[in-house]
Amino acid sequence: MNFWGWLFKTAAEWLAKPPTADGFRVGASHRIGWTGANMQEQEAAMAERLRAVCEKAVHDPDLFPSDVDGDGDLDTKCNFGVNRICREFAGITYLGGMRANEMLEFLKCHGDWRHIPQNQPQLAMSHANKGRLAIAAIYAEPCGHVAVVCPGEGSFSSKWGWKVPFVANVGPESKMGIIGANWAFGAPPEWFLHVADPES
Repeated sequence: MNFWGWLFKTAAEWLAKPPTADGFRVGASHRIGWTGANMQEQEAAMAERLRAVCEKAVHDPDLFPSDVDGDGDLDTKCNFGVNRICREFAGITYLGGMRANEMLEFLKCHGDWRHIPQNQPQLAMSHANKGRLAIAAIYAEPCGHVAVVCPGEGSFSSKWGWKVPFVANVGPESKMGIIGANWAFGAPPEWFLHVADPES
């Protein structure tokens, strides 16, 4: 058998094999590639897991407003919420201890995150719907606001003039929950997509 005959036969045998449980077609001893159907199933499963982690955070009594700094005023804990979700969902621990404004500035220059313009929230929504982390953030004094984008269809904001994603909002008790970004933020936030390899 010549080379071309061998190549055709080998390819036909490989294609005839069903994908394994993890979505790979295995030939000899190495993985060849993902099948499309399995990739969609994996993204859907990861999106469902992300939504569950978001739901857990916004219903956690420990994340409701309380007097954190002892000055007698109730403090919101959006930074605690984002840190909790990122840690539980993806094992990201480097956001711990940062306030909202610090998180925003950090995300702008960290290589694991891609900065998206304010008027392109659909990219953040699509990212979350594939089971990947996305964060909405806005700078304000004395403290800004941050929230993780939650998988879902989003809703149209007549105030902003475009469709906005849902976010896992940890804030004032009246706004705790999975709500439209237009309700969580007073103005369009900046968006950050986690683009690091989840296996790295």
